[in-house]
Order: sequence, then C-alpha cells, then structure tokens
Amino acid sequence: MLNIVETIKKIAFEIENAIQTEDLGYSDSENSSGEEQLKLDVKSDLIIEKAFTNVSSVKALVSEEKKGVMEMNPNGEYTLCYDPLDG
Repeated sequence: MLNIVETIKKIAFEIENAIQTEDLGYSDSENSSGEEQLKLDVKSDLIIEKAFTNVSSVKALVSEEKKGVMEMNPNGEYTLCYDPLDG
C-alpha cells in the first residue's frame, strides 16, 4: 500500500507541473460519461496510467476518462478507480 501512496504523491507533482507549463484547454474528445475532455484530463490520466504501470500491488485501473478496465499486474491486489482531477 505504501507504494501506492508514494506513487500518488509523485502523480500530484507531475500534474501540478503540467498545469503550470502546458496548454491544457479543451481537447477534441469525450470521456466515458460523454463529457467533453480537457487536455488536462487526458494528460492527467496518462500520467496516472504510466505511474502505476510498475506498481506490483495494482491489478487494474478504472478511469472516468476511459471505457473499461486497464489491466496492469495480474498478481496485484488492488483495483484503483478514479477521476484523474476530481478524485
């Protein structure tokens, strides 16, 4: 579980950096709920997915921004469900 918490801290810093340094207006796509996505939503989701790729305790990710389940580690214990920006 500690690896998950440490990864979340790193993700927060990466998203904060993206907010400060990138153009993150609206994108040309919709999320799984049919809402127009901000580029920040898309970027945040990619940051989160990449960060948890090597966390062995994470079995899968479920994001509001994507349809379906993203399988990560078949031997993991946890499935994390999230909205990249809203929690």
